[in-house]
Amino acid sequence: MIKLREFSLSDLEEVMEIERVSFPKSQAYSENYFQKYFREYPQGFIIIKNEEKILGYAIGQAQKEFGEIISIASHPARRKKGVGKTLANFLIAHFKKKSLKKI
Repeated sequence: MIKLREFSLSDLEEVMEIERVSFPKSQAYSENYFQKYFREYPQGFIIIKNEEKILGYAIGQAQKEFGEIISIASHPARRKKGVGKTLANFLIAHFKKKSLKKI
């Protein structure tokens, strides 16, 4: 069973693993960045998980007039299987609930 939920700090190690395999070292976010974002906008930091492990994550932030998708990544073994699309659709729905018209 696959489910979406908000990120928690106990997810950080698995999210960092996905980050490292998804982005070049010079572009990957640090643990400090993820912790900071979690503190500032936790409802916009979500993970998608099966029974065993985290498959991907998404970070989005609502601004005054628009929503911003900051990062979406899925584990390489789960790419082309709808993980990224599910995460993006969640953020879009989240922004629509806040009546934001631009993303």
